[in-house]
Amino acid sequence: MEEVSIFFNSECQKCNSVMEILKQKKIQAKVINYLDGNITEEDIKTVLAKLKISAEKLVRKTEHVFKENFADKKMTDEDYIQAMLKYPILIQRPIIVKGNQAIIGRPPEYVLDIL
Repeated sequence: MEEVSIFFNSECQKCNSVMEILKQKKIQAKVINYLDGNITEEDIKTVLAKLKISAEKLVRKTEHVFKENFADKKMTDEDYIQAMLKYPILIQRPIIVKGNQAIIGRPPEYVLDIL
C-alpha cells in the first residue's frame, strides 16, 4: 500500500475531520506539521504538481497575513511559493498525498477519492 501523508494543522477543524476519516479507514498517515516551518520549496512544488494546480490556488487569501502583505500585489507562481514558505499559514489545508496523487480536503470527504 502506498504511503499516505497529510499536511496537518491541529487547530484546523477540517484537518481534524480528515484525521478522523483516516482513523475510521485504519490508515496510518505520515503527519506533516507544515506550520513548523520545516517544508521546503521542493515540497510545495511537488504537492502542486500532484494537485495539478497553480501556486495561487494553494494560497489561503482570506488569511490576515495575505491581506496585509500580498493582496494588492501582482504575483507569479514563484512569488506565491515564496509567500507560503515565509508564511506557512497561507497553505490550504488539509492536503492528503498518496503516491502521485494529492487532494485538498475541503470538504473533508474529498479525501475519500484517493484513499
